[in-house]
Amino acid sequence: MSKRAELEGVHRLYRANCAEWEFFRTAYLGGREWEEASLLYRYLNETAPQLAERLKQTPMENHCKSVVHTYSGFIWQVPLRSGVSGLWRGIGRRWR
Repeated sequence: MSKRAELEGVHRLYRANCAEWEFFRTAYLGGREWEEASLLYRYLNETAPQLAERLKQTPMENHCKSVVHTYSGFIWQVPLRSGVSGLWRGIGRRWR
């Protein structure tokens, strides 16, 4: 393979995972793009009018993003403190 072809080519792992990554990106963005992606599937025995009504009633907020921001807020709001150093000292004394 020439250098040019290698530089212009698409990596095999990217090609294999691109569709799944696009799904995750769309889920994270939420909103109209999520709705238009038609990722909410029809339930068994659900008619087209029932699906249309469910889609109208489904909030298209970015749930993934809000969860990520909630957890990251909890993680970084207070500097980390750990009692692990004392634990290790206690273990060290016990095993001497």
